[in-house]
Amino acid sequence: MRKPHIMLGTLVAAAALLVAAAAGPAAAQRLSGDVTIGVHTHSDPGLLFGTTRLTSPFQRGDRFAYSSRTCANSAPFNEVGLDFDPDYPGIDSATGIAAVRHLAEGRIVSVKHGGNKGTISGTIKSVVCVTRNGARVASGDAVVMDYSARFRRTSDNELFLKGRFWFSPSRSTGTFEDITGRGSLVAQLTCLGHERNPALPTCEDLGYYADFVGLRGNLAAPPGQTTPGLIGHFRDHTR
Repeated sequence: MRKPHIMLGTLVAAAALLVAAAAGPAAAQRLSGDVTIGVHTHSDPGLLFGTTRLTSPFQRGDRFAYSSRTCANSAPFNEVGLDFDPDYPGIDSATGIAAVRHLAEGRIVSVKHGGNKGTISGTIKSVVCVTRNGARVASGDAVVMDYSARFRRTSDNELFLKGRFWFSPSRSTGTFEDITGRGSLVAQLTCLGHERNPALPTCEDLGYYADFVGLRGNLAAPPGQTTPGLIGHFRDHTR
């Protein structure tokens, strides 16, 4: 009469193993932590994406788009542009940081005090660079972030942006599909030429903003000596 109990015990144990096997990998695949992103984009010819400069002066509804160089071209700030903690498998797990290129787009939502203050909303797309057949190219792994920020004119060469960003899981691609999270954003619409050499024209002199930069600190400082402009948290249920 003990046989049914043995069979029942065996079935229960087997079921428990199946549940553990099903739950274990799924739990192990969840990934969450901190993320920082430094953005360096410009408006010169020959960049990865098309560009539209924000004019100075500007008005409500004006749009802009700034791009990084291609992955094949030197871009020291963007070579250390994306950092996950813990490391994101296949992205920054080999070196602790990933090389990226960006497209930064936006629209002037509101303007106050003659253009000295207002709000901006937009999107930043960060594409991971990889090496294939000995050539540096843009991969299919891209994380997309929407942002909303207040701006204030701090000089005739800068609009200072401060706000929030959040990941778009539906528009992020490749390994970043379904990524979620949010954080704080600090950025500048500026002219880096004048920042590095005051003898060069300001944005006001040029009549447009030449660069969109997402960094904290001295914009004239070399790579590695500034803090990324986007700092936040991420979660990816598919990892």
